[in-house]
Amino acid sequence: MLLLLAGGTGERMGGGKPFADVGGRPLWRWMADGLADAGLDVTVSVGSDPYDTTPYRCVIDPIPELGPLGGIAAVAGTDLTVWTVDVPDWTVEELDVLGRSDMDAVRFLIDDAHQPQPLLAHWPASATEQVPAYLGAGGRAVLPFLDRVPNGPIGAPRRRTHLTTKSDVDEWLRSRS
Repeated sequence: MLLLLAGGTGERMGGGKPFADVGGRPLWRWMADGLADAGLDVTVSVGSDPYDTTPYRCVIDPIPELGPLGGIAAVAGTDLTVWTVDVPDWTVEELDVLGRSDMDAVRFLIDDAHQPQPLLAHWPASATEQVPAYLGAGGRAVLPFLDRVPNGPIGAPRRRTHLTTKSDVDEWLRSRS
């Protein structure tokens, strides 16, 4: 399963990041359709404020305001490929390597500065099943959680577009024309 994290508030975007207009479609839908067209079984993590994700399955954070780990907690015990809604430049090769079910560690892509991208990652069931306890103990941040489980980078470093503001979306759309 690919869990598309699409429940953020998008404060830097003026609210509703998943709903930013991308070619006449909300960003979440544009991403889900593209990932599904690549052959992935997409589930949309909508945060704690549900919205219609038809035809895709959705999951709701079990407790509001948990951040991205809330979406992962909603499917705890599941082997996942995790992708965040604001990174539109995935490749089929990256998704193939992240979708391998034989990995027993959180394996994440890295950016061009060799920084981990744990929300562009493979999360094995052995890691996702630990997320609810971490959240229950007050943890919220992803990187400190990774200190608790086997993890490491996978794939070649490369620059990725992050759509965090409306101008990022506009610039990215212009670059695609």
